[in-house]
Amino acid sequence: MTYKVEWIEVNKYREQKVSLTRSDGSKLLEAKLGREFKGQNITAGQTIEGNEWKSSKNGSIYIFPVKEDEHTAYKDKPVYSPRSPSQSQQIERAIETKNENIGKVMDRKEDAIKLMASQRDAVLIITSRGIQTLDDMEVQKGIIKWRNWFLLDKEFNNPPPFND
Repeated sequence: MTYKVEWIEVNKYREQKVSLTRSDGSKLLEAKLGREFKGQNITAGQTIEGNEWKSSKNGSIYIFPVKEDEHTAYKDKPVYSPRSPSQSQQIERAIETKNENIGKVMDRKEDAIKLMASQRDAVLIITSRGIQTLDDMEVQKGIIKWRNWFLLDKEFNNPPPFND
């Protein structure tokens, strides 16, 4: 929109306050010019081109210069170039490999948890039976028997090795 500057002053904050007449004849009593106008030496009686913007924060009206469309070589091109079928296949393979690796890690984690839990339970059972009466080899053999039972035989409904 075209505005005619009726008066202009610079306040203590170095903002340019203006009173304008719009191209349709209506008056805009007080507005502030955007920073882009600072170097243009605007005077009363001059016409300027700009767009109005009203601040929701303080209610002030600002005039900013009209920006011309920048013509660039990339204006009408997509931001990302489309992928070729081979790139899409590579990405899909990479995702599948990643998912397989995550699954393997999760399986190893579950196996490690089972092993540690069975080892803990085996030690608890052997220690509750009284280590004082057993020598070191018997303790080790007992822990291994119970650990293996917790890991393997328990799933096959084999009886626990109480009498061994």
